[in-house]
Amino acid sequence: MAVPERNLSLVNQSSVPTLQFDETKLQVIKNTVAKGATNDEFQMFIHLCQRYSLDPFLKEIWFIKYGNSQDSPIIMTSRDGYLKIAQQNENFEGLKSFVVREGDIFEIDAQTDAVIHKFGAKRGKIIGAWAAAYHKTRRPAVCFVEFEEYKKNSDVWKKYPSAMIQKVAEVFVLKRQFGISGLVTQEEMSIPKEEMPHTKSYRVDDTPLQTEPEIMSQEEPPQMDDVARKRYFLDMMNRIKTSAIVAGYAEDKVGQEIRKAGELVLGKPEPKGWICADCQTILDYFDEQLKF
Repeated sequence: MAVPERNLSLVNQSSVPTLQFDETKLQVIKNTVAKGATNDEFQMFIHLCQRYSLDPFLKEIWFIKYGNSQDSPIIMTSRDGYLKIAQQNENFEGLKSFVVREGDIFEIDAQTDAVIHKFGAKRGKIIGAWAAAYHKTRRPAVCFVEFEEYKKNSDVWKKYPSAMIQKVAEVFVLKRQFGISGLVTQEEMSIPKEEMPHTKSYRVDDTPLQTEPEIMSQEEPPQMDDVARKRYFLDMMNRIKTSAIVAGYAEDKVGQEIRKAGELVLGKPEPKGWICADCQTILDYFDEQLKF
């Protein structure tokens, strides 16, 4: 599916209430999204969720912890999370970004922050992307990021290179303009999604697809027993179902659409034959339809 390069001019959303979690939801978060967190790390995670009104149940923020229990965790969001934070600021006045390609006329005046970018129908290879975040009371934050410096050897970068480098530029200016701290984004990190063991999202009221998976072996997240693998698979199928529905597919036909996606993307229409990496690929497929 082709991904259009975007010019974003977004409406301010202010007066967002502080995110609150009752004891039941806090326990669910600690057992799932922030699994392995110490008490102090969990308090920090919840603090950032509430400070920036990012909901872990909606995949807006993740807790990631590798290796030894003493290792520092990573608290991660996405470009969409940064954008949500900016939109909550009453002085947010918009975001613009474009991909720059060979043959474009492009320059940034560092003194005035003015951007000149012109192009026609015939354009060459991607050079990079620029972005500008606007604030009502101060100068815009403007940047240009080079494609060769940020590109990654992952499926999503290979499929959607223009969209990904554009997101990197947007993250850069949003972080600078609105003083976002304590969070990193997927676009800034080189960790592929399939290597992020604690990024699963959960909704208290979700019901997984009625699919009995085969127990998976190769390419699995490490240190999983058979029960954990099955639970992981069902959670991934539930995430795929939710993403497909949000992307616009009819709920009563979502199983059929998931199998079609499996045939199209993997060459394997039946979920019972998928491994975890396959599930992540299908989730990415539906998520990209939602974003673009």
